[in-house]
Amino acid sequence: MNTLWWRLQSAITGMCGLTWQVVAAVAFYPTRIGDLGGTQRGLVAAQTPTLLIQGDSDALSSPAVATALGCTRVTVPIDADVRMASVVFDECGHAFAHRGHAGDDTAIAAKTALSLAAHWILRFL
Repeated sequence: MNTLWWRLQSAITGMCGLTWQVVAAVAFYPTRIGDLGGTQRGLVAAQTPTLLIQGDSDALSSPAVATALGCTRVTVPIDADVRMASVVFDECGHAFAHRGHAGDDTAIAAKTALSLAAHWILRFL
């Protein structure tokens, strides 16, 4: 297994004694957070600022993940005091931020989502 990926997974689930920490997290259309209990003990317990980005037409990424992690659905711009957030993009499906084509509405949503992700991480550095 990739060492960096293992370290990230360990920090997310709180199963490590590493000397570094995750300062903020962004999850695009989270479908692979299978261990919600571990994530709740890791990211949530460490009060790691977490942003979930989803599309409202995404059949693979359930809003239940945001609820289980304590991420409140918010609008853009995200208020400065919010540390656990979920942003849902209208009329966007799974992987919309990776599939935006120039000139269509998905491209605008994709650019907005990627910008939100970058600003979220930078906000907590």
